[in-house]
Amino acid sequence: MVESDNKKILKAQKVIVKGEHDADKMKRELRTHLPKGLFMTVDRHDVLDVLLRQDIIANQAKDIAAIDLRVVGNIFMSWIVTLPAGAILSILFFYIFKGIFS
Repeated sequence: MVESDNKKILKAQKVIVKGEHDADKMKRELRTHLPKGLFMTVDRHDVLDVLLRQDIIANQAKDIAAIDLRVVGNIFMSWIVTLPAGAILSILFFYIFKGIFS
């Protein structure tokens, strides 16, 4: 990964985290100003349900933005190295035990 790409990713991550924070702030403000009386054109529960779903989406976007791609790359490379090594050792032990117990 190029250093400028990493800077772009970090900048985008900050924008997403700020957006999620702003969304939480708007949600709290809307909840406090939502009428508690009987006369609403939309059911209060439905409005709160929509807010909850929007909050879940914003939180997931923030969580995804927090993923460090270098860590994911390291995990992937470790898997690429470990899988063939495990296969080779399995074959080796198979033939060793086959020779011992046959």
